Amino acid sequence: MLKYIYKNVIKWSNRIANIINTYIFKIKYAPFVYLELGAVVEKGVKIRFLNINNSSIRLVLRKNSRIKRNVIIQGSGYFELGENSYIGSYSVVGVNKKIIIGKNVMISDN
Repeated sequence: MLKYIYKNVIKWSNRIANIINTYIFKIKYAPFVYLELGAVVEKGVKIRFLNINNSSIRLVLRKNSRIKRNVIIQGSGYFELGENSYIGSYSVVGVNKKIIIGKNVMISDN
């Protein structure tokens, strides 16, 4: 019984931490980010701006998409992550013009 309770406490504390990290990310990068319902951004995700021709990066996360820990998104283009898609931890995404990742796509760690 204690093992079951412990697992549930850990699960819910991780969910709460992810919600908090998503809101912090959304506030930090407010003019450049659009998150739909259920989109999650975990701890350590960063946007690196490369100002090319006075353009800026634009990030769109569709419904139930997820960016795992310590992902770096860099560049000066448009990046969209489709519904139910996932980018694994410690990945780097470079966007110079436009990247659109469709629905139900999984990108591995590293």
